[in-house]
Amino acid sequence: MFIDSLRVDDGRTSYWEVAEKDHNEHKVFPQTQYMLHIIFNYLGMSQEAARIAAAHDFNEPDTIDSSRNGRPANDTYCVLEGNLKPFRFAGQKDSDYNDLMALLSLYWLEKRHAILGNWPYRKDAEAIWRKLLSRYDQSKRVLEMDPAEKEIKPSKPFPLHAVFKLALFAISARRKSDADTLDSIRIRLKEWQDVSGGWITDRTIDFQPNGVANLETTCLCIFALTD
Repeated sequence: MFIDSLRVDDGRTSYWEVAEKDHNEHKVFPQTQYMLHIIFNYLGMSQEAARIAAAHDFNEPDTIDSSRNGRPANDTYCVLEGNLKPFRFAGQKDSDYNDLMALLSLYWLEKRHAILGNWPYRKDAEAIWRKLLSRYDQSKRVLEMDPAEKEIKPSKPFPLHAVFKLALFAISARRKSDADTLDSIRIRLKEWQDVSGGWITDRTIDFQPNGVANLETTCLCIFALTD
């Protein structure tokens, strides 16, 4: 199993982001440990999830991934387990980024009023979902690239499809009970599974793999492919 091959110790309390020891992401990222904790619970692997939770405080500032600017590990993917309190985008109704649109769709679908339930928020959930759905190319089974994917910089010299964003779209499609869209995305995700068993982070414009298989993307793809 790809995930198990990334374990740091035999106690399975921590997992490397990538297997390649010379890669700049051969680290234990707190956010991914939290993501893995969610996946293990979802799959009914409660003991494995508990081992990770015992070794990591998901509320603590992230001092490993500099791009997260010290934010806690659970401030983004918390909506995947229905926990809205730590969500750093709480209350936001729009975005131009595919991953955030998917997460906001889940957020508004999960949000509850003490008396009226989800009813006051259904319009917001539907609006962001429709915007995200409009970006999906049914023939190619990919989302239109968002500004981050189109961005060119020294570390990213050409546009790339981020596979984890397609996985998040699938997760939101499942939550919306959009079976046709979910089935379509799953076909693409299954095609993109690497021989290692994991999923490579990015795909080029012509859908060729770019980079190495990583844990975060793999977790989200497994979550998207599992009912």
